[in-house]
Amino acid sequence: MQSITLKDSFKREYILPNKPANPTADSFVVKDENDSVVDASKLQFSTTWYKGDYTGGGILKESDRLQAAPEAKGTYTMVTEVQIAKVGSYYLYGGTYREKITIAAGANPIESVSASVSSATWTYHATAPMLTATASIDSGKAGEGAQTSYQWYQVNSLNEATPIDGAAGATYTLPTDSPVGTYTYKVGVTVTTTKDSFTAMSDPVAVKVTPRILMTADLVFTNDSTYTKTYDGTPACTTVKVQTKANVLPTQMEIPGTAVYSQSGVGTGLEITFAP
Repeated sequence: MQSITLKDSFKREYILPNKPANPTADSFVVKDENDSVVDASKLQFSTTWYKGDYTGGGILKESDRLQAAPEAKGTYTMVTEVQIAKVGSYYLYGGTYREKITIAAGANPIESVSASVSSATWTYHATAPMLTATASIDSGKAGEGAQTSYQWYQVNSLNEATPIDGAAGATYTLPTDSPVGTYTYKVGVTVTTTKDSFTAMSDPVAVKVTPRILMTADLVFTNDSTYTKTYDGTPACTTVKVQTKANVLPTQMEIPGTAVYSQSGVGTGLEITFAP
């Protein structure tokens, strides 16, 4: 292996609360003895972090070795060992790359982020509530030209947050067709300055979708010829059906049942009661 180069796109300087992470195969350009770029799939990388600056050489002290990527203010050395595939799962030692990484004290302009909902409980397929993000941002720390952006997330039972497509504003209206159940959401606010970007997450907020109880006003008869017929002595019509009116549910639903005349006189269009 002739050379190992860390791409310029890999960040070397951080301002808290932003912190470095281990590089990936895409972070490096590795060339062989013919000066050809080696396919990343043929390489294996392992990274170890040390306190202090070891980029000038010298023996790495075990006492300076970290268990994971650093999270505190300071100067660190990222040491990445690169191995190149020979055959199958066997790798040959390719080389080691060292890079100085610094973490400076933060000047995070985001002071607080919260999420609220217009109604914590709502009925299925009714008017959906709206989530609203509130962020307190120190304009002095953010500086001129800073940009603020939002991203809403749905949180599962394992507290894993998944970004919601298209939910990138200060408000987010929940889908009206969300199934009955309890849902948890939170919002991330990012402030991008001329030097860095900062992100803060809100605490989660829960929303409960309850079943919709169908009322008489939500229903309409579907077989008029049956329920408006002249009374013929039968106390009930078992063939009567009703269906939900348009827009009550995502799709109209037929409900079979028994219709009983409310009076026994002869006539047309007599009122009936319906029991599903």
